Amino acid sequence: PRVRPMNTAPSISDLLPAARQGNRDALEKLFLASVPYLHLLARSRIEHGLQAKFDGSDLVQQTLMEAYRAFHAFAGGTEAEWLAWLRGILAHNAADWVREYRAGKRQARLEVPLEAGRDSFPGAASLAADASSPSRVLLRKEQELRLAWALDQLLPDHRE
Repeated sequence: PRVRPMNTAPSISDLLPAARQGNRDALEKLFLASVPYLHLLARSRIEHGLQAKFDGSDLVQQTLMEAYRAFHAFAGGTEAEWLAWLRGILAHNAADWVREYRAGKRQARLEVPLEAGRDSFPGAASLAADASSPSRVLLRKEQELRLAWALDQLLPDHRE
């Protein structure tokens, strides 16, 4: 019996030309194939102090939506150009979010850490999480990379 390779999904390089020629199935697969990469980028783009305020999934979703709407304007033809284009859209969106946040729309200067607000909020101390050490942050990021790679190796229906 033949052993079926774990990842038989077409690569971005294979999908891009077909998507540019109007193949809707290839376009959908192209965007789905880009999701793990965008999730990793989103985690690294959001400053550590703001990660509790922004969800990387929202940033990825907004990036994909904008890329889908502007797909006709994508001028590249390679996987590297595609990923760079998506990276640019995501970076622009992340910068916009941070700029809006810092402009005072959410008034970060008025926020009080749970520990500082212990007197005004019973039980606040028990809700405050311990700060992660740099080594724990690095370990978590390495685990996230391994998980993203492992998920990418699964068949599309198993990834869900």
